[in-house]
Amino acid sequence: MDRRNFIHLYTCASLSSALARAARGSLTGRTDRDPSFSTRNTRWQAAYDKALSILAGNVRVLPPVGESVLIEGAQYRGIWLECAPHESLAYRRLNPRLARNTHIAFFKLQKPDGQLPAWIREASEGFAQIQMVVPIAATAWEIAQATGDSELLEMAYQSCSQWDRWLMRYRNTRSTGLVEGFCTFDTGTTTHRVGKEFRTNARMEMRGGFRTMRVFRGCVRTFRPPCLEDESRSQR
Repeated sequence: MDRRNFIHLYTCASLSSALARAARGSLTGRTDRDPSFSTRNTRWQAAYDKALSILAGNVRVLPPVGESVLIEGAQYRGIWLECAPHESLAYRRLNPRLARNTHIAFFKLQKPDGQLPAWIREASEGFAQIQMVVPIAATAWEIAQATGDSELLEMAYQSCSQWDRWLMRYRNTRSTGLVEGFCTFDTGTTTHRVGKEFRTNARMEMRGGFRTMRVFRGCVRTFRPPCLEDESRSQR
């Protein structure tokens, strides 16, 4: 059987099962077991309650999207493609709508050529790197399975298909069929300042805006992107 037809049939069958589970759950007003934690240990209970309170405080409306999402928190007012979908998947049992919004945020701001934003903040979104670790297609699929959200599944399929085509067009320069990382930020690896240099402990071949370099064990010199604006042209 053709691979695409197999995936299509498998998706339809799995979604039908998920929709049936969701329908049964709707009779009780829930589609999944609600998380709860109760203990006589006051310290543990206080820690649990505080954690939920902090998470609730991280629910914010991002103007570029116009919907409430689960931001990274602390002093950072935004979400990243590398982790926000995964975090919202874990949070969905407390707030399924929020998990849905967090995924749709990236789909809404996708470029016509298929590129997804690496991050979304209160005032803008960025496309300077891929910044993908856990595939957003996988987390959207799990949410759709758990909630029976066929609309989200369809949206994710269309968006992630375009994203795959973008990656194969612009991040497959050696025609190996493997997505290439042009800089450490592509995989979410952070850098730190050492004097006037930016260094990373990543071990991979990188291509930056300034030069190509070999990376070895330990800390190595790397480049700092000249800006956080759209750099997709230089990546291509």
